[in-house]
Amino acid sequence: MFGPWEPVLGAHVQSLCEALDLPHLEARLDLEPSGYREFSINLHPSQAHINTAIKDLITFLNWTRVAIVYEEDYGIKRPTEVGFPTDKKILQLQMNDYRYHYMFTTFDIETFDLEDFKYNSVNMTAFRIVDVENEKVADLLHQMERFQPIGHSILNKTGIIRVKMSVRLIGGYR
Repeated sequence: MFGPWEPVLGAHVQSLCEALDLPHLEARLDLEPSGYREFSINLHPSQAHINTAIKDLITFLNWTRVAIVYEEDYGIKRPTEVGFPTDKKILQLQMNDYRYHYMFTTFDIETFDLEDFKYNSVNMTAFRIVDVENEKVADLLHQMERFQPIGHSILNKTGIIRVKMSVRLIGGYR
């Protein structure tokens, strides 16, 4: 069974698959990591691995102060939902020059419009899961795109595949 990709429903489906001894392939943030699962494979990076990567980056950059704005949440309001458009606020506060370094917790940084920051020497860092510069990955994406129904592209308008979609497709492909 593939999916579901939502964290809350995913735990329920995973439990059913365990009870029925069904193989289960998923790619979701696991809100309650329970260790070894006999019939389930989660392709999403664990929160522990993401936290380690962020900690290593903070150590490498020698940061002494950090503020985190969450991209996704399960209980905390997203900044954009409470009327705080973060990118515009950064511009209003003039926090868009070389003195500031932003680390995005999204794996889909290429899908955001960062034009306002492009020419101000803003330091931006993000993690990437899909190496779109790899020839094998590019070829696989091209092959998958050919077989998609008209109007249902797996790539977004910029030609980049979002992480959720890539983990679903490439994980099931292998």
